[in-house]
Order: sequence, then C-alpha cells, then structure tokens
Amino acid sequence: MRRFIVMFLMVALTIGGAYSQKAVEKSIDAQGIKGIAVQGDQLYRITIKTHDEKLIYATAFFEGENQNDLLLVARNAEGTITFSINWNPAFNDPNDKLSAHKMISAGLEIIVPGNLQLDVKSDQADLIVNGQFDKVRAVLREGNCDISGMAKSADIVTVNGSISARTESSRIETHAKDGNVIRYPISKGPNSWRLKSVNGQIFIRSLK
Repeated sequence: MRRFIVMFLMVALTIGGAYSQKAVEKSIDAQGIKGIAVQGDQLYRITIKTHDEKLIYATAFFEGENQNDLLLVARNAEGTITFSINWNPAFNDPNDKLSAHKMISAGLEIIVPGNLQLDVKSDQADLIVNGQFDKVRAVLREGNCDISGMAKSADIVTVNGSISARTESSRIETHAKDGNVIRYPISKGPNSWRLKSVNGQIFIRSLK
C-alpha cells in the first residue's frame, strides 16, 4: 500500500509539472478611461500599479490542464474597463461536472495611468496595489491586500486576509474584528482611508 501511495504521488507530480505557463497580453488606449475594475474570482494574485504613460497594459498568466481555454476579457462600459478571466465559449469539457473544480492557476498584472479609480473583488486572490489613484475599493474573501501609495479615498475589506497599507497625508479608520491593528505614525492630510478585516491583521506604515 505504501509503495502504491509513493508511486501515485510521483505520477501526480509528473502530471502537475507538465504544464508550462501561458501569458496573454493586452494594451488599451487610456483616453477617456476613468476607472479600472477587476472581477477576480478566477485569480490567485492581482497586481495593479501606475505609470506615467497613457496606455493600460494587462497581462494574464495561466497554468494548468485547460490553460489554453482561458481568456483575458476587457470590457469598457461608460469609461470603466472591467477585466475578468473567462472560459473560451468554444470550450466543451467532456467531464463538465468536474470542470469547476479543476485546478487552474491564473494571475493578472495591470499597469495603468495614475489617478484612476480602482475597484477589485475576489474570493481567493491576493491583491497588490502600488501607485497613485483617485479612489481604491477592494473586497477580498480569502486573499491579503498590500497597498502602497496615494489615493484620495480607499475602502479595503477582507474576510480572512490581512491588510498592509503604506501611505501618507491620510486619515485612516480601521476595524479588525478578530485580528490586531498595528499602526505606525504617518503624516495627516486630506485623504480618507477605511480598512476593515474580519479575521485578518491590519498593518499601517509610512511611505518614508
């Protein structure tokens, strides 16, 4: 029995390592764009940062058995571009009942012009935000949030993940129901941030 288990693990590791990573890239003219939204339930990590260009760059990373059947989708509605990961409509899995449970690793990196609005929702992804934004809103169930930079307002909510915030010139309101708040001094200013976690920790530090 022990020999069978060892052989099974060796086969599983061989199969798991057989899939190379696939990257899909998009570039979008940012003229007229005021906000970015991410529907991130299919993702394990979301990274968003700002730059000085007038273009939006998005790169999705897929790894897993059905990686070639996943799409990076970007939809523009009233000046807000919403990114999501969807299955190819032509994808027809003979084991459809098991499809929802297949282990697909998907990450998303977005680079945007500064001072846009940002709205992110995900059941499982870690979120990393770095740069200068107008407004930031994020709701995460399992993932952590690491935000560094400036925003006129930020509203971050996690359920099981922790929040790490590095900023300046801000009034920060915190609430950690079953976790701790560790706060280091930062400069006060007009920006207003609210950080809330149910089970995670909240860390606040200066950018300096």
